Amino acid sequence: MDGIGSKMSPEERYFRSLYLMYQVCTEVLRHYFDDKNPPDRLVQYLLDKRLEFEKEERKIPNYQWIQLYPEALFRADVNITENYIEPCYKTDYKEFAHRMKTIFAYIFDTVDGEQEVKLVKTSRSGPGEVLTTIEISSHYNPDGSKIKEALEQLVNGGKVDASLEISCSPNGFSWDKQGDKYTMDIILTKKYDAALGQKDSQEFKMMAKGIERILLFLYDSVPGTQSFQVEEFRSLPSTNCISAICNLKSVDLKNEKKLKDPIKRQISEGRLGKTLTTTCSQNGFSFKDVIVFESEIKVDEQFSKNLANSDHPDFKAFEDRVQLLIKGLYASSIGEQDVEIVRCRNEKPDTMFVVFHLISHENNDEEVLRKVTERAIRTGSLSLSHEITADGFKFKSNKCK
Repeated sequence: MDGIGSKMSPEERYFRSLYLMYQVCTEVLRHYFDDKNPPDRLVQYLLDKRLEFEKEERKIPNYQWIQLYPEALFRADVNITENYIEPCYKTDYKEFAHRMKTIFAYIFDTVDGEQEVKLVKTSRSGPGEVLTTIEISSHYNPDGSKIKEALEQLVNGGKVDASLEISCSPNGFSWDKQGDKYTMDIILTKKYDAALGQKDSQEFKMMAKGIERILLFLYDSVPGTQSFQVEEFRSLPSTNCISAICNLKSVDLKNEKKLKDPIKRQISEGRLGKTLTTTCSQNGFSFKDVIVFESEIKVDEQFSKNLANSDHPDFKAFEDRVQLLIKGLYASSIGEQDVEIVRCRNEKPDTMFVVFHLISHENNDEEVLRKVTERAIRTGSLSLSHEITADGFKFKSNKCK
């Protein structure tokens, strides 16, 4: 009996071998050897050496990195004790969103791999309480349990701390200017570790990265563009403190007072960074791995400019109504699905498109999930108070583990 290979041309057989080698064998070997000899710091070691492997020695090209450790997507709900801010107050909400992103990103600096954090949505959960949904994109980390542990431990402790204690003594901070570069000497109340004296050590990299991230957040509202680099940590033998030497470079802002004020305010408060108080209730925390699909529905309806503005009351009313309708379609589906209305757009005067994200947990079957909405459109059971055009329906994977 002839196999499939006998019907292939030499070129097809060649490309098939490439596919099997890089798409299949890479993942199979990783799972096999990780099972036989579970890696401890392997992921972080490979990540630290990534540029060397990619560019200098050409050992692991980027397309193999993607196969070795594909992106994983997680969502976490965290209840915090904070006043709710309506998204329509753009300046305040932007500052709030950036603060959330910075605080949670600071936490994940201690976890192997590279984690990116995004605030997805907020809702009022009670007097002085806000339920925040954050999305964590993890690169080069196959173990999502460590990401959950890092977050859950702090949340259940009642505080998410992205700050460092600093000395309030007169000598706790110094500032020096050399040309366009400013040097800060910040005294941290932390016991010196010999590893902090080695720039290539993991301890130095983690501490430096945390300080640089905190400083970037402090200067977010300062005009121009600022960058920070920790040069060294020095031991202060007479105290239980260390000295962090950090360089500041500023583009498009040369006003020394405006550059110095943000860090001076923090020094007077005794902490560098921000903290977040969490609600330690039964419903105060949840964590799950997800896959996100992007879908688009074509609607025969005259487009309203109000629907193009996600902050407009018309869009909010439309969002609340349509979100429940589409989510209801998946009530009997395997796993757990949530729906987010992303935007409305127009193509013709009498046609508009509704773009939404389907967030699925414990079900990544794209074909099955697509058919749920498609079937509802074709049978007319999905009604948005106007005609939905079946041929305008699109459904595709947006982000995938």
